[in-house]
Amino acid sequence: NVKSIFGTGSDLQIYHDGTDTWFKNLNGHLTISNDGTNEIYIRAKSDEDGIQLIPNGAVKLYHNNVNKLETVSYGVVAKGSVEIQNGSLTTADTSDNGTTNSALFGTGNDLKIYHDGSNSRIANTTGGLYIQGGEGNIQIRPADGKQSITAYANTSVDLYYNGVKTFA
Repeated sequence: NVKSIFGTGSDLQIYHDGTDTWFKNLNGHLTISNDGTNEIYIRAKSDEDGIQLIPNGAVKLYHNNVNKLETVSYGVVAKGSVEIQNGSLTTADTSDNGTTNSALFGTGNDLKIYHDGSNSRIANTTGGLYIQGGEGNIQIRPADGKQSITAYANTSVDLYYNGVKTFA
């Protein structure tokens, strides 16, 4: 029943209520800081990482002591399955429809890019599916080095059979 109180208005309180331990901040920001050369760890239990803060570097999030998400200089890296609810991007080892490593886009998951175990697929369930290039050409190739369709920017389209142009 001892409460450590700091600040002129009892702004910071540290205590145990018989069940839980509390760090209670009643005014301003609560800042946890280190000397700038050592990492900060937040652990759910003594031998299991939860959050790791690395000076001038990454912030790592762990699940059951396994790094699942971390910041890097160019953004964020997720390790394992990924799901973004409102952005509708999902990659998974296996999803409900049996596809693997699918990426879903659109508010109703209208565009899906996935591999079904045998074939790679792009599936669109709403509106048109457009493939648009910038100033360059668009090429469809059934195999490496084999042309099938080439659409040239602002000019023509060539069709190929067995690598030989047969129609323009």
